[in-house]
Amino acid sequence: MKLKTLRTIYLGMLAATMLVACSGEDTDDVVNQSVDKATFELKSSVSSFVDEWPSGETRAWTPPSGYVTYDYISGQFVGLTDLSRSSIEVFFTQNISDPHQNTFFLNHADQWRLSNEITSAGDYYLYGFIPKDAATSASIAANGTYSNGAVLTINGLGTLSHHDVCVIVGAKDGTGPETVTGLSTGQFKARMNLAENTHNYFFLLFDHIYSALRFRFIVDEEYDDLRTIKLRKLEMKAIGDESGTTVKSKYNAVVTLRQNTNNMSPIVGNIQFTADNSSADAAMEPIYDGEVTLSHTTPCDFMECFVPDYHGYFILRSTYDVYDKYGNLLRERCVSENTINLFEIFGQHNMERGHIYSVTLLVKPTYLYMLSEPDLDNPTLTIGS
Repeated sequence: MKLKTLRTIYLGMLAATMLVACSGEDTDDVVNQSVDKATFELKSSVSSFVDEWPSGETRAWTPPSGYVTYDYISGQFVGLTDLSRSSIEVFFTQNISDPHQNTFFLNHADQWRLSNEITSAGDYYLYGFIPKDAATSASIAANGTYSNGAVLTINGLGTLSHHDVCVIVGAKDGTGPETVTGLSTGQFKARMNLAENTHNYFFLLFDHIYSALRFRFIVDEEYDDLRTIKLRKLEMKAIGDESGTTVKSKYNAVVTLRQNTNNMSPIVGNIQFTADNSSADAAMEPIYDGEVTLSHTTPCDFMECFVPDYHGYFILRSTYDVYDKYGNLLRERCVSENTINLFEIFGQHNMERGHIYSVTLLVKPTYLYMLSEPDLDNPTLTIGS
């Protein structure tokens, strides 16, 4: 089932400063004005992932129709960062001038600011990505003209990422914190007013560039009656094949965007991911570090994102404590490693961006029915139920 997962971000700007944009195809309507630094409000929403499940499995939750906020998505997974408070790398572009690279960020007073002040009011075409710290650098070029689209290059992205990296696929200025007309996927123009005491609101639509994995931990029913399992740490490493061939830890991405008036995705073709051969070999990446109690009745979900062009092999390392039902710690920091082969699980060789692939991991002892104490206190993880 394909769900429209767009991320709607609204930027409410108080006492405006910055921004700009373009009107018309070849000229920009720019008014030269200068004001003090503006403050911002920022709300985010993101399109839901397209769910992918192995044959015979169903999802445990159904995303609402339309759009969802980032706090909704983060609420579905243990330890997942709510990106609605993350910095956004954004390029303010016009056809007649060089692009202005900037960053939306929250200051110490919990107000949204721009890293670099913009002093000209007018129309801008807004392109960029979230979160800023998922990459080491970024650049932009016009797709013919910026009113037609852009080519966004994002460098230093992780082969694996705990962040759901998204690019802007639509932008529009609004008349209030919840009021906007003409907001459409494939349209990037937004107007900035810099008159004194003017409130400016920007709405941004985002789409995913990564694929994602949902790891669902559940305890075997009979084992759950005998032991309590507390997951302490979850890590993952990308590998080239089941033998453990190394892969590079970083990729560069080139995203080509073309404006349209059909409310369609402006992303042209496949995003071009290229391994950064100057980067180190991939190592274990942290997904979770804390303590969560696993159960038989309620799956515990974690999410990790990965480059879609990547081969689809991973090592998942789980660290957990084992307790008896009286609360006595029987085994501490027990480690289990599983090799994940997405091709084998899902029967496909191409993982798609914006799709989330669900893998169930069943916690059970090595020989459950023998009920020997060492076996009970040294559980393993089995992929699938």
